Amino acid sequence: MAELVELGVARASGDGRRGMSVIDVDVHEAFVSEKELVPYLDEPWRSRVAAADGWKGIGGFQYSFPQIAGVAMADAAMEDGSPAGSDYEVMKAQLLDKYDLEAAILFPSFFPSDMKTQPEFAAALARAYNDWLIENWLDRDERLRGTIVVAAQKPEAAAREIDRLGGDPRFVQVGLPASSSEVYGREFFHPIFAAAERNNLVVGFHQSNHTETAVGHPPYYIEWHTNISQAWQCQLVGLVSHGVFDKFEGTKVAMIEAGWTWVPSLMWRFRP
Repeated sequence: MAELVELGVARASGDGRRGMSVIDVDVHEAFVSEKELVPYLDEPWRSRVAAADGWKGIGGFQYSFPQIAGVAMADAAMEDGSPAGSDYEVMKAQLLDKYDLEAAILFPSFFPSDMKTQPEFAAALARAYNDWLIENWLDRDERLRGTIVVAAQKPEAAAREIDRLGGDPRFVQVGLPASSSEVYGREFFHPIFAAAERNNLVVGFHQSNHTETAVGHPPYYIEWHTNISQAWQCQLVGLVSHGVFDKFEGTKVAMIEAGWTWVPSLMWRFRP
């Protein structure tokens, strides 16, 4: 559920010694069901999600795991079968309080950008999720920081959503899935980077259930997990090649949960 990262921010401890603040940069909140978004949706989308035989979600993960909680911390598994990360009190006890975190940056496991159909619905779901996140997480703990969910297939709508929430200091980044049908560096997606820049937000790339390798979804998890860093590499090369960092000089990008040892070899190969 989380990766603990120590940042060099001095903080005085109770006995006067100087310590290190700890900021967890990759904490995954979750909902029990997509129907939790119903109160935050307008029609016609509300009734389509609320219906018993309605929308079934964006799609689940394709691999199985021997761990109790899948890819989450084993002790984060909920006794009632709810997803790990779906209970604030449990996260507070197991993570925020246990490790005395200065802050925790929430990154969703919900990516409307992965939807292949109904882009207007995807944009509505992104807005609803952000409102759900504020009420159910950010409003409950001042240590929590949020990621703005967008529907990248509707760049202008995504930019409006970033502008709607960008003034809230609790939001620190915009979230995009590492895999996409087209690289996000292309001009079509530039409104997203423009909005992130003017709101001083990081654009964070993270894997989703739909992240693919160069050969799609291979048969076994170990193949997939070993090779998915290719997706982040493709996005980074695309951002540079299409001039995103030149056009939007204030652009800040985070490649989250992608590793980093591939960077030197990529830099060597990606040269004039």
